[in-house]
Amino acid sequence: MLAKGFRRDCCVVAVGGGVVSDLAGFVAGTFGRGVPFVNYATTLLAAADASIGGKTAVDTDLATNLIGLIYQPKKVYVDIDTWKTLPKNHLVNGMAETIKHACLADFELFEYIEKNIDKILQCDPEACEYISERNCNVKYQVVMKDEKEKSLREILNLGHTVGRAIETVSDYKLLHGEALSIGMVAQVTLGCKLGFLTEEERDRVIALQKKVGLPVEIPDYIDREALVKKLYTDKKVRDGKLRFVFQKGIGEVMTFGEDVYARPVAEEEIREILMNM
Repeated sequence: MLAKGFRRDCCVVAVGGGVVSDLAGFVAGTFGRGVPFVNYATTLLAAADASIGGKTAVDTDLATNLIGLIYQPKKVYVDIDTWKTLPKNHLVNGMAETIKHACLADFELFEYIEKNIDKILQCDPEACEYISERNCNVKYQVVMKDEKEKSLREILNLGHTVGRAIETVSDYKLLHGEALSIGMVAQVTLGCKLGFLTEEERDRVIALQKKVGLPVEIPDYIDREALVKKLYTDKKVRDGKLRFVFQKGIGEVMTFGEDVYARPVAEEEIREILMNM
């Protein structure tokens, strides 16, 4: 951009998926100490998550999303027609964040996905518009109250403690949504053990992920001990202690005090879960 003569009167336009919007937002937020940018989301994953809320970052070999900043786009456009051009595995990948939103804040969306997943994966316009609007609403309600992730916004990390760790340990062989799906299984399994949701609710979440076509088991090539160690790169870690966000049943999240949405988890607790997945 410097070589091409761009200066602070320019604007960055991100056309693509989550990687594009994350990188473009990071560049826009740092170039000239901040220039405007616009997100034009062309994937379900970007429409559900990455293009909305202002989180921008770049991944490294050591961890995902630890180098970045919160920098809001001036506009966000969601083009559901472009979803028709996606390979099926990328549509499936995008459903992981949608299911996560349903689990933490929208039981009606969860039921809708159960009943209409075939329509969604066939890119039925009405179904795609419905889930896009519900995704935007969940993120809007959270980000407007806690843009800088001081407390409430942590709930959007549901499933991500294990999800981001396994994404990195897989050397990015797993797509983000695939890694998140496995992280959600770990979260509901431990949450069920701790009494935050019933066995029926746990099984219902896992069954929906299977129905969508998302993975629910840790691949054999993943070193479980390396995965446990990688959990400590999660940005919710405090004083060297792991902290997890948990859903409450389906459609709500647990709270652990005033404005406290993450619970400390002993390494032994989560290791036991991961070793059996």
